[in-house]
Amino acid sequence: MKLPNFTTQQVIKILKTMVKALLEDPNRVLPAVMILGKPGIGKTSIVREIGKEFRMEVLTFLLSLRDPSDLFGSKIPEKIGDDWVTKLSVPQVISEATLAYKRTGNPVIILFDEFNHATPMVLKGLFQLLLERRMESFTLPPSLIILCGNRDYENLGWSMEEFPMAFWDRVLKLEMVFSLDEWIDWALRNGMDERIIGFVKWKPEIIFMETDGFVITPRTLERASNLLKVVREDIWILRTVLGDAGFSAFQTWLVVVAKINFFDVLNNPFKIQRLSPQEVLAFTVSLASYLRNTDEKGFQKCLVAFENLPEEYKVFILHSCPKFIEWIMEKHPKEFRLIIEQFGRLLRIDI
Repeated sequence: MKLPNFTTQQVIKILKTMVKALLEDPNRVLPAVMILGKPGIGKTSIVREIGKEFRMEVLTFLLSLRDPSDLFGSKIPEKIGDDWVTKLSVPQVISEATLAYKRTGNPVIILFDEFNHATPMVLKGLFQLLLERRMESFTLPPSLIILCGNRDYENLGWSMEEFPMAFWDRVLKLEMVFSLDEWIDWALRNGMDERIIGFVKWKPEIIFMETDGFVITPRTLERASNLLKVVREDIWILRTVLGDAGFSAFQTWLVVVAKINFFDVLNNPFKIQRLSPQEVLAFTVSLASYLRNTDEKGFQKCLVAFENLPEEYKVFILHSCPKFIEWIMEKHPKEFRLIIEQFGRLLRIDI
């Protein structure tokens, strides 16, 4: 089944629209949202970030490891007088969602992860929950149900074509695809190590490259960045995350970075013209990281370096550092007008 493709930011916008609608009217019943995409692309991460932003609890259930009774309750015997009857125990999904709703007063986000790797019986319970939003006498509180899966990229689980039409009728279907520009913007905003950001900008084909059993995903790169903060100079440990081929490519990039004295070039921006294309890239990524953490005095120094960059890297800086654009608009309106005339369409900014 061919699904419409959406970038991460587009998926976030769709989810935020759904969440806002639910917060405005908690009694509104919204369709479940199904997000498919390659492993490690950040599907579950964006759901948790949205929950945090809107102060909604996110209940995560990993369906590949669950039994039907874990989630949807089980029949238990109960003696009433002289007779024995069976009753459904409170389903865990409904129990936890109800407690979260009472605790916060806000609707709940229910995330079913790896749903397409679930057993047939778990899927049957999931279908009933999507269809009726209840299990016998137990009803879900106000909630948004989100399903995340890998579209069988790992040759595991169920093919999408095997799901019944009743399922497809009750979900919004999205396939999340990787966007290099969005990832770099996210990485800069979240303080990822600039050596990792530059590495990906320099060698974008590394994303989802598989060698020796290692697949480098956005999640892999985040782990590598976090590991760099711990190991410091013992970067060889990154082989455990990137694999031999990925680490070898990263070492090649570090050789380029090592040739650049960032502050020397920043203080003498005419030197940019003498740098190789790879060295200009290394300097630009470092400049973007510096701009996100500096003050107006730093902006002034960076403006001269910015003006000496090739056009492609000027766009990268402007995309990455909105506060820098605001500062130029306020302090240097003439330069700002020139930027808009040259790059306004690419930046989606009007005069």
